[in-house]
Amino acid sequence: MREKLKAIERKLRKKGTYGSNEMRKHLEKLEKGNYPDNVKKVTQEEIERYEMMPGNSSEANIIKQYVD
Repeated sequence: MREKLKAIERKLRKKGTYGSNEMRKHLEKLEKGNYPDNVKKVTQEEIERYEMMPGNSSEANIIKQYVD
């Protein structure tokens, strides 16, 4: 079930209907930019972690700063 949920979230993320506007902007910038694969992978993982956390958690703020 978790894998299905992750797959659905990825599809929604690609359509631009999932997550915060700020993180969507980072994903778009990541896709359009010429970044190494390892940078893209780590950034996408951190954005996924951020989207699963409550917005007011301290860890979410740290991830947001890291992605910025």
